[in-house]
Amino acid sequence: MKQKTYTGTTCKQIDRIAIEQYGYSGLQLMTTAGEAAFQHIKTYYPTARSLLILCGSGNNGGDGYVVGSYALEATWDVTIIATEPPKTPDAKTVAQHYESLGGQIIGASDLDSLKAKPDLIIDALLGVGLTGAPRGAYAELIKFANQQAAPIVALDVPSGLDADTGQAFSPCIQAEHTITFIAQKLGLVTGSGVACAGVVDVETLGLIPEVYDLVDAVEISDSAI
Repeated sequence: MKQKTYTGTTCKQIDRIAIEQYGYSGLQLMTTAGEAAFQHIKTYYPTARSLLILCGSGNNGGDGYVVGSYALEATWDVTIIATEPPKTPDAKTVAQHYESLGGQIIGASDLDSLKAKPDLIIDALLGVGLTGAPRGAYAELIKFANQQAAPIVALDVPSGLDADTGQAFSPCIQAEHTITFIAQKLGLVTGSGVACAGVVDVETLGLIPEVYDLVDAVEISDSAI
């Protein structure tokens, strides 16, 4: 069966429906997303043993903290650079768990303190809610990531990309792989999104089909992909 595609806005609605009407918890979905992402990372990069994870303050950043926790438990070297402390309850919970495992978090202003070069960079800065160009620490970390030799794996969408339209704002993460959650997003398969996202894997996070029946998919032709 052909995979359905949705806008980023619709994927946010699916997430909300799953939580409000079908009993999923946001923390459960975040943990599942991070675990799935780490499994993909191990598959694509079997020799990797060190991660630099860039985390924003929202739930996309929360996914990054979960990846960091799984990597620490696998005895990888992990450093997280955070634009600011987590703001959502679920992101706060997973960040605290990461720190309880001995995970290191540094501020975006402390890039000069980084010594070792990571095997991979994980982009967990900005998710599907982006509607304009990244600014401040977010913009600086995107530029920094794109300048490094290490491959970038984006969580959900590359930071700086409009998940509804495929428009890449400036700056925008140039990912080698993107692990997107809940459903394929229109912005990843149209416009500049194709180049920015790299290879895309979709993780539905175990959501039952009925969750998707309450929203509309996007009709796109094969020639548009």
